[in-house]
Amino acid sequence: NGDVLVEGHIVGQLQGFRFAADGPAEGEDGKAIRAAALKSLAVEYDARAYRFAAAPNGDISLGSDGYVRWLGAPVASLAASDDFLKPRVILLADEPLAGASLEMVETRAQRYVQFQIDQHMKPLADLQTGEGLDGMAKGLAYRLFENQGIVKRRDVAEDVKGLSQEDRAALRRFGIRFGAYHIFLPALLKPAPAQLVTLLWALKNDAKDKPGYGDVVAALAAGRTSVVADPAFEREFYRIGGFRYLGKRAVRIDILERLADFIRPTLAWKEGQGARPAGAYDGERFMVTPAMLSILGATPGDMEEILKGLGYRADTVAAEEVEKKIAAIDAAVAAAQPAPETPEVIVERVTRHEPKPESVEETSPEACETVAVDSAAAEPEAPKVVLLWKQARFEPRQQGDRNQNNRRGGFQRPQNRDGQAPNGEAQGQPRGERGPRREGDNNRPRGPR
Repeated sequence: NGDVLVEGHIVGQLQGFRFAADGPAEGEDGKAIRAAALKSLAVEYDARAYRFAAAPNGDISLGSDGYVRWLGAPVASLAASDDFLKPRVILLADEPLAGASLEMVETRAQRYVQFQIDQHMKPLADLQTGEGLDGMAKGLAYRLFENQGIVKRRDVAEDVKGLSQEDRAALRRFGIRFGAYHIFLPALLKPAPAQLVTLLWALKNDAKDKPGYGDVVAALAAGRTSVVADPAFEREFYRIGGFRYLGKRAVRIDILERLADFIRPTLAWKEGQGARPAGAYDGERFMVTPAMLSILGATPGDMEEILKGLGYRADTVAAEEVEKKIAAIDAAVAAAQPAPETPEVIVERVTRHEPKPESVEETSPEACETVAVDSAAAEPEAPKVVLLWKQARFEPRQQGDRNQNNRRGGFQRPQNRDGQAPNGEAQGQPRGERGPRREGDNNRPRGPR
């Protein structure tokens, strides 16, 4: 059980390959006890070295604290090196572990750490080499590697714009996803890879003791789609853990891409193109729906900050005006549909299969009118408003941009007959992060409408 006895007395315990004395080890007695224990433990160190070298991976673990443990006892710790994916392995062992025994323990510990990195960090390691990629594609891959597999799309907008369809296809084979708001590696958003990449980043940046270390990964492991952001936390922990810091909440980036999937049809739809998607208004603006709030686990107030952080802005419109317009649109769609069954047919079918109980009384038209009068007599409420969101049209001009449209205050993309940009994006999206965008969109020539 690890207890160390000298002349029948327990003087300490052997934890892994280190002896921990019971009580203080200072003074002549303490030094004598430690020396006697280490001398008698030399054979045990060698025996343990053989057992550790043959130990299965299930007996060894790598914790978020950076310690390698064997059957729960720490045997090594990790430290940063010049290569992000090859940390140094520092053995935690006393002097009696030496020679061949020391080499066996060191080799096994390094092999285990490398196995963990190969298993969980392979998508990132592949980006580091970029084998088979050239030009802009290889540059984007390496930039993703430098940023632990996650970059905001607007930060690499020019790089993405310069990719050919062949380049995009090659990058997707590396597991890269081109999202509406981020370019990222979905494989790293799982708890185990996220914990390891957070550890490696913390080692490289001496951040293991910074506030928030491990907390974001714990939220990810718990299945949280968003969390209340703690301003005291190191913000990089949110990003590396797969969350985007937006207002008072941090939202998982894959959930933000699902939000984009809800928004995209609201901006692609136009009046006269069939049924109005949930949240759609006029093809240029959309309303927040309960489904959007649900996937983010956010309140309407949270959603305002989230959408603003993603580059949207809101128009405040009277609820009555919005309801009137929506009713007119939905009525037009309903009128264009095939005529429904007549009331007589419906009554006959329902009566035949599901007779109405005699106890159910019909509501007379007079009763309906009375209800309307009572409602109108109630105290008037404050006018209600609805926020209609649209993509911000302008973004600060980048230095050296000679596009005349930019100098006039904002560029506009050419439109097709439906009033949309050729690739389906809404007109007037900001350069870079253009809101919901389909994976694989072509980069079309730009110019005035």
